[in-house]
Amino acid sequence: MFQRAVAGVFATLALSGVVCLPSAAAAGRIVGGTSAPAGAWPSIVALVAAGQAPSVGQFCGGTLIHSEWVLTAAHCITDPAGMVVPETSFDAVLGVTDLAADAGQRHTISQIVRHPGYVDGQFVNDAALLRLVIPAVLDPTVAVMDLVSPLRPDLWDAASPAEVAGWGNTSSTANVFVNALQNASISVISDATCSALMVDGITPDFSATSMLCAGVLAGGVDTCQGDSGGPLTVRDGLVRTLAGLTSWGIGCAAPNLSGVYTRLDAYRSFIFGPAGLNQSPPSTPLSVDAVLQDPQAVAVTWTAPPNGGRPITGYAVRTLQGGVTGSATVLPGASTSTTIAGLTPGGDFTFTVTAAHSAGASTPSDPAAPLVPQSTGPPIVTGEARRERTLGGASEWRYLTGQPVVFQWQRCDAVTSACSDIVGANGANLVLVQSDVGHRVRLRVTATNNKGSTLAESALTSVVVPPPPTSVSPPTISGISRVGVQLQATIGSWTDLDGATIGWQACDVSGTTCADIAGATGSAFVPQPAQVGERLRVVVTATNAAGVTTAMSDLTAPVAPLPISILDPDLAPPTIKQLGSSKVTQAANGVVTVRMRVKVTPGALLVVRVLDHRGSLRVLDHLTSRIGGRRATRVTPRRLSAVIDASGVAEIKVVFAGNNRNPRRIGRLALEASSRSRRGVLSPSFRTRF
Repeated sequence: MFQRAVAGVFATLALSGVVCLPSAAAAGRIVGGTSAPAGAWPSIVALVAAGQAPSVGQFCGGTLIHSEWVLTAAHCITDPAGMVVPETSFDAVLGVTDLAADAGQRHTISQIVRHPGYVDGQFVNDAALLRLVIPAVLDPTVAVMDLVSPLRPDLWDAASPAEVAGWGNTSSTANVFVNALQNASISVISDATCSALMVDGITPDFSATSMLCAGVLAGGVDTCQGDSGGPLTVRDGLVRTLAGLTSWGIGCAAPNLSGVYTRLDAYRSFIFGPAGLNQSPPSTPLSVDAVLQDPQAVAVTWTAPPNGGRPITGYAVRTLQGGVTGSATVLPGASTSTTIAGLTPGGDFTFTVTAAHSAGASTPSDPAAPLVPQSTGPPIVTGEARRERTLGGASEWRYLTGQPVVFQWQRCDAVTSACSDIVGANGANLVLVQSDVGHRVRLRVTATNNKGSTLAESALTSVVVPPPPTSVSPPTISGISRVGVQLQATIGSWTDLDGATIGWQACDVSGTTCADIAGATGSAFVPQPAQVGERLRVVVTATNAAGVTTAMSDLTAPVAPLPISILDPDLAPPTIKQLGSSKVTQAANGVVTVRMRVKVTPGALLVVRVLDHRGSLRVLDHLTSRIGGRRATRVTPRRLSAVIDASGVAEIKVVFAGNNRNPRRIGRLALEASSRSRRGVLSPSFRTRF
């Protein structure tokens, strides 16, 4: 059976409502224990059926935790239907070691408080409180036992020694009874080991948060039926304290099958709250201070806090190194000072204090430091000293106690380094604004602990500069894109501009290939004949202390040549003359090629036509003019035009279909050079078959 209570303790309810309890022959004792000396367990309680002698009617155990309250297992006071039994069905007998010989104190029960989350048959939340009608008389044979201190979880670690006691079965194979209280020494078993011993689907589920395993894995020593509700204790120094309640197990004292106990540390709020004890954990210790005694020792002192309704049974002084929780020194009793020795000289140590009694532990105090905060180096400022950029600040300290460090950014004169606080700049980051331009910036950090405050300052940043110039609107070009007509450029609109330069560029019609125009660096520019057919733009280079930014205008329309006009009658016409004689060749297929070189006034527009012997224009198969190595654009099939560059030399090549059968006749080229309102003409002749 799983439960350590006797099977069928409350199995039968008479019509009168009186519970039929088992006889002594149906009860049992601890297996593998020894008889306890008289008075060795003054807090143990025997639960006895009402109207029966303890040696006959004992069926469960319990522990006196208050003069009015007994703590036992919930399954001890639960009937087969899962209901709580009547208070009048049993008594609590205190101060007995031998059930037959000791009179003890017999108390009736006024109230049963079963844990509201108890699950019958699964032993979940297996705890209950019994209130005595008349408080117990405390004497050497009857005493209250405290729960184990919450400061000492190490006392129920795996392999920790423990003790159990009870009047249950002393045999794992039969019913063997003695009236003397039996006790035994066992060990706490790890949660992992205990869980592995359980049989899925057969045993109740083991819960490490609310259950505790203890026993002897080799077997032979264990609690058994009749011991349910009795104490599992550990020693805090020489004092026996309550850690668990006998709850359930698989058989008794078998190898690798330990007993399972209610883990009382999980039930402090149930035990000391709703049950009516009106007690709570202590408040946080007050006025905690730490004083350096020597490089390796610190004296820690504090003031006892409000105790929550029962005397404080101990304090834990925990050492934190660099803010990381370290070891704890547990001080039983009411002492409010201790010396922590063996510290690393110069280490970054702070200390907290926690108060406790069996109802629970306080929250730890704020850390106390032995020295004022110490900066490990000046605060570090990262980031670029430029408007609209963000600076970050960081600092490292020793002896901090949880209070946040305070940041203050300052703006400083670039020359005298005089500084003043930037209002509202109290975060770890600072966004630089226009007011910071031309100044340096630094960060001041103040750290505070219980000993005082310390200020640390960063180095000054470099002078805050604006960002590189930013183009708000692009440069512009106004005017007519024509040879000889002045164009006017603007630099556009900029922010953070210290200076700007302009450069003109000539681009092909698509705008994909551009080249600087030598010497064209002013806001005004007059297109030259060399730019005819090209598109122009300006490139503005803006500068300040932070850098350089460029911006470009839109492209102009292609540059047009000068128009022929009569508005300037006084201008001299352009000159045009032939250089050398014409060269005429005729291929076998009749194709005629005419080549000649002419000298033309630079800048003039040269137009070439071919006339036959009758003076009519011939259709050109191919017409090419080379001027300074550049290929001119053919305007129409019968007309070629090009603007003469600074060399003034035009190489003309004319190709057209001739006639091999007709006689040779005189033809001529009609050359016309125009500039503004004037023109010059040349009609060199040649002979070929027309």
